Amino acid sequence: MDDSSAFHHLSMPAYRVGEMADFYRRVLNLRDVKVESGSGSPRETVVLEIGGGRELHLTRPVPSLLFDNGQFVNPILHGHTAFRVSSLDAVEARLAEMNIRYANYGDWAIPGCHQVFFHDPEGNVVEAHEIRSPSQK
Repeated sequence: MDDSSAFHHLSMPAYRVGEMADFYRRVLNLRDVKVESGSGSPRETVVLEIGGGRELHLTRPVPSLLFDNGQFVNPILHGHTAFRVSSLDAVEARLAEMNIRYANYGDWAIPGCHQVFFHDPEGNVVEAHEIRSPSQK
C-alpha cells in the first residue's frame, strides 16, 4: 500500500475570523472553500483556497478545547500544519514506535476526515489526517 503524505493546510488562529478572512480575500484574492463542519467542532472557521487544492484555515481559538474533548493537544489555540496521508494507521504505528503521544480526534472537525494531532520536537502542533469517506475529497 502506498504510504504517502502531502501538505494539505495551514491553520492560523484568529480572534476576528471574519476580518482575517476579508484581509486574505482582498489582499491575495483567495476564495472560500465550502466545508461541512463536524458535530464536535464548536468553533468559527473560514477555509480559503490557496492553490493546488491547499487551504488556509482561519479558526477562532477555543482555550477549553482540551477539556471539552478529553484530549491533550489543542490544534486550534496556536494553529497547526496539516498533512493528508494515505494511511493514518501507518502514521499512528510510527508515532507509537517512536513513543510520541498523539491525540486521536477521529472525524471531530469534518465528517469522514479522521484526524490525529501531535507535537513535533519544537512543540509545534502537527495534524495527520486521512479521508475515510468516499463522499469527502
